[in-house]
Amino acid sequence: MPFYNVSISAYSEVFIEAANEEEAQQRACDEVNYGDFEMDSGEPAQELKTAEEIDRYRRHANLKL
Repeated sequence: MPFYNVSISAYSEVFIEAANEEEAQQRACDEVNYGDFEMDSGEPAQELKTAEEIDRYRRHANLKL
């Protein structure tokens, strides 16, 4: 299954494994802790295609699903 990065406003980077962009976007938005901040918007999921991208986003993501 491919990996995706989903930017949720400017508050969080979500590293996620999902079947497609739509699932990545939905799961990332569902998992955000709304008690800690208010979500303004979510950007489209970005598929991570290289091992370098996957490693970089895994290291720097605020939330890993």
